[in-house]
Amino acid sequence: MLADRPPRAGDLEALSYTRMTLAESLRLWPPNALLNRVALSDDVLPTGTRVESGSKLILSPYVVHRDSAYYPDPLRFDPDRFAEEQSRERPRFAYFPFGGGPRVCIGRGLAIQHCTLALARLSQRVQIDLAGEPASYVCGCLPEGFGPRMRAAAIAS
Repeated sequence: MLADRPPRAGDLEALSYTRMTLAESLRLWPPNALLNRVALSDDVLPTGTRVESGSKLILSPYVVHRDSAYYPDPLRFDPDRFAEEQSRERPRFAYFPFGGGPRVCIGRGLAIQHCTLALARLSQRVQIDLAGEPASYVCGCLPEGFGPRMRAAAIAS
């Protein structure tokens, strides 16, 4: 579709597999492994656990995104999980790399747009492969300089 020209914002609709690849990357490696919230009112979780107003909650996209109830074979990299029909079948907050609800990251849309375009352009020029096991999260985030290690090789033009 793009041939060798750089992708543009108008190409975003056609870059669905690139967007799905980005979503799968964010599923496995969310920007924040832990999110903190305070309950604004009494509530009951789907598990039946009661939460009192003012309770401090810690939510983990890292853990939820690896739950086999929502993602079969959760450690396997599979962008097709984010095909429209599969995404529709999951509960609303089974995927929340940018948080959710009224406190969702304000830059979510811009980040997805720019990362999709950058990934599309990068894939035109570079072959990227996972190089070994990635580092583990520490205290809710990746240590500085760590994350999935990648091996990149230029694509001959």
